[in-house]
Amino acid sequence: MIAVVQRVSNASVSIESLVKSKINSGLLVLVGIEDADNDEDISWLASKIVNLRIFNDSEGVMNVSVKDNGGDIIVVSQFTLQASKRKSSFVHQSIQATGRYSIIREVCKRSICRTRKACSNW
Repeated sequence: MIAVVQRVSNASVSIESLVKSKINSGLLVLVGIEDADNDEDISWLASKIVNLRIFNDSEGVMNVSVKDNGGDIIVVSQFTLQASKRKSSFVHQSIQATGRYSIIREVCKRSICRTRKACSNW
C-alpha cells in the first residue's frame, strides 16, 4: 500500500466536469492498494494519515494533525502508484483492491468525525 499525502488549502475531485468532493484546508491523499494489503494494513495507514502532525501550531511548528485542526480529507484511489513497469506496461486495479479503497475512506471518515460535531460531505 502506498499513499501520497499533500497538505492543501483547498482541493476538489471532479468526474466528467461534475465536482464530486470539495474541501478547504486539509489533506489530499492518493492511495494505491494492492491485493496483498489487508484490513490491518488499511487501519494502520488510515490512523497514520489522520494523525500526521503536518499543520502548524500557534508557534508555527508542524505539530497539529488534520484531526486536531478541524481540516478535511479527500481520499482518491490511485492504483497506478502500485505499478511495476519492469515486467509490463499494463496497470490494472483488482476488484479486491477497489473494495479496500472504500474501507480506507470509511476508516478515515470515522476517525475525523469522531472528534467533531458535524462532518463535511464524504
